[in-house]
Amino acid sequence: MRGNDPKKVVWLYEDDHLKQPFICLAKESLIDRGYAVTILDSASKPSSGELQRAAVQGRTFPASNGAAGGKLAVRLFWRVWMWFSNGWLRSVPGARWAEKLFLHFGMAAKAVSERPGVILATGIQGAAMGWLASGISRSRLVYYPLELYGEQHNQLRWWWKPFERVFIKHGIDALVTQNEERAKIYVREKGARLTPTIVHNYKRWQHVAPTGRLRQRLALPKNIRIVLYEGMLGQGRWLKNLVLSAEHLPDDVRLVFMGRPSEWWTSNVHPLLAMRELAQKVLVAPWVQHADLLGFVADADVGVIIYDDSVRNNYFCEPGKLSDYVIAGLPVVVPAFPTIAPVVRRYRIGAVFDHPAPERIAQAINEVLATPKSNWRKAIETARKDLVWETQYPAFEKAVFGNGDPASV
Repeated sequence: MRGNDPKKVVWLYEDDHLKQPFICLAKESLIDRGYAVTILDSASKPSSGELQRAAVQGRTFPASNGAAGGKLAVRLFWRVWMWFSNGWLRSVPGARWAEKLFLHFGMAAKAVSERPGVILATGIQGAAMGWLASGISRSRLVYYPLELYGEQHNQLRWWWKPFERVFIKHGIDALVTQNEERAKIYVREKGARLTPTIVHNYKRWQHVAPTGRLRQRLALPKNIRIVLYEGMLGQGRWLKNLVLSAEHLPDDVRLVFMGRPSEWWTSNVHPLLAMRELAQKVLVAPWVQHADLLGFVADADVGVIIYDDSVRNNYFCEPGKLSDYVIAGLPVVVPAFPTIAPVVRRYRIGAVFDHPAPERIAQAINEVLATPKSNWRKAIETARKDLVWETQYPAFEKAVFGNGDPASV
């Protein structure tokens, strides 16, 4: 659309983007390159008091520099959203669904009013909002899904899978995904007409040194070696098997889990920690803010990445924690999945287990522990030059602002 700002990007996401480090990382990089980036997500919805003040003052929320028509549409949608969000209407059947629907329409209208050159959509509902907004604004539309939707433990509503196929085939100007295996699914099964751009889930390079904070928090002396799992403590990972693997580790090793325990963890894994064989060998460290994470990770001797293989979103995983561990200087233990095991083998930065039995997981951990951490340093330094965000950003920027090619994967 005439008047769209080619240097302006609006990013639509149905959840809280602050919980997605790769959205934050990409946004920072775009801003560093001189682009203006606005993220519209569920966390940016205003409180009812702010909406009431906006309605009284006749302004939009948040304030927009867009055209008058766009502002009017945004104000209208926020008024309707406020109507559904207050009082007894929330108890009416369908009211919460309508509230969410109007919130998403409002976000799409806000995106249009920003008049961006590019709309980025992450999440399946973000895709719907982005398609609507780009259809009105004629902005370039880039789909950047962080998961294989419909291939997760959490099931989608049935209509989202056919929607995504139509959207990928007809609605987008570029598609960004995390690895070659996921790219094949988008082309061969979901009908993508454009070749997906591969942007791996690697973190920004930084110098990291052990801080001693993890050992201090767990009261562990320096002669105790730490095998660390950091991440979600929830279903969809072979975490029970990993806990049980501790029985087969040397006495001077502690298996440490760092993350927020879920209800599943509390019910299924926590009781195992009382077992005599495991009580001294398995520790749970408190969750740490992502900005502080690597200082804790660097205190460990081995980093573990583990998922189950029951869904393709896991089997074709692209874990950001691989980059975390490598940047922090840790060798790794990973499952024999096609998107991660070849990377570990290529750079010789750890060991792979080919079966989820606790004994096999422990065998891989012990294989890494048999080599002193200092002896891994050269291979990890080589990997650290490649497995970082700086190697991925050029492809990301080209996908966001460039032209797609006919699908050939």
